[in-house]
Amino acid sequence: MTDSPDAPDAEKLASDLKKPELQALAEVQGVDIPSGATKATIAEAIVAQSTPSLPVIVDGRTKRSDDDALEGGWVRVVDGEHAGRRGALLHVEERGADGYPTRCIIRTRDAMNQLLSVAYEHLRPTHAGR
Repeated sequence: MTDSPDAPDAEKLASDLKKPELQALAEVQGVDIPSGATKATIAEAIVAQSTPSLPVIVDGRTKRSDDDALEGGWVRVVDGEHAGRRGALLHVEERGADGYPTRCIIRTRDAMNQLLSVAYEHLRPTHAGR
């Protein structure tokens, strides 16, 4: 759940809506519900799927491990079609459900000076162009 006062609450949904209304809402939001699910179960599934995660800016405090590239920092590409390239992580293109980056744009630090779209999992932190 989020801390927002407008965030949906499973108990409130279950008490305010009838089961067919909850089922319709779940269908519209693409929430899979098992047959024979109770109002509470449907409401919990809706809330669980609709709770957004905030974007995570990866820095020294939010990195999950030493392998997480820092946003705005120098990176090397360790896997994929651009393996061996180095550059600066300019910005995040896509984020996963947990808010962490999944795809980033880097500017290479070489004669080609290219902008590359690279999977975040293929990036590792490094020092300026080394």
